[in-house]
Amino acid sequence: MRRELAEAYFATGQSQRAREILAQILEINPRHVPSLILAAKIAASLSKNEEARGYLARCDDVLKQADQRTPQQREVAHLQKQVK
Repeated sequence: MRRELAEAYFATGQSQRAREILAQILEINPRHVPSLILAAKIAASLSKNEEARGYLARCDDVLKQADQRTPQQREVAHLQKQVK
């Protein structure tokens, strides 16, 4: 639910507030893939590509460890191409 709040803040141009909420979420659960993906999107939107790549690498690690073939993996791969 907090991730959805962060997403709403991001959608309304309040990126910093969204980043604060995501930081809290990721402090509690650093492997929360939806939050990592949103954090990467926000970082990329702010031209913080190195930071975005870091979030995406973490997503990749989590998904590989879980051996999950999910739409999230496709989204991560797509975002990785955008922030190269």
